[in-house]
Amino acid sequence: PPFRYESVVAAYSLDASGGPPQVGGRLVLLSELGAWANWMTSYDIGFQATLGAAPQYVSEWAYRFHWRWAARFVVHAAPIVYGGLEDFDHGVEAFTGLAPSAGMTLLPEGWIKAPFQFDISWRMPLRLGDTVDGWFGDAVRVEAHWLELSLGLAFM
Repeated sequence: PPFRYESVVAAYSLDASGGPPQVGGRLVLLSELGAWANWMTSYDIGFQATLGAAPQYVSEWAYRFHWRWAARFVVHAAPIVYGGLEDFDHGVEAFTGLAPSAGMTLLPEGWIKAPFQFDISWRMPLRLGDTVDGWFGDAVRVEAHWLELSLGLAFM
């Protein structure tokens, strides 16, 4: 059967190295990939803010691929493009990069009669450039390994 939905998601991300967490939100527009009901794609637009003494504000965009494993269980992966601002104490620094991401989504609407979406995913931001170190060279680094837990409203 056709399968598509839009969702608004609130996310909480934990840094694997013990750094401050991130909070944010995301809009997901998902639809079938061709005639296959078990393969889907989505456009994701999100905003994240790192909490703590050195805040970061990040905007991210993704074209995500989804595979519907069961009626209400989806596995997904995406390349994420992100950009943001940080280091507000010493002048604002802008940065950008790419982040591979993978995760799982549970859509329990048929079980609990509420349009919730539960998601757990991993992402690894790879900074490619910033206004201090320039593009590539010294700017290139893995920023963190994030484990993201999300709760959203999915409208089918």
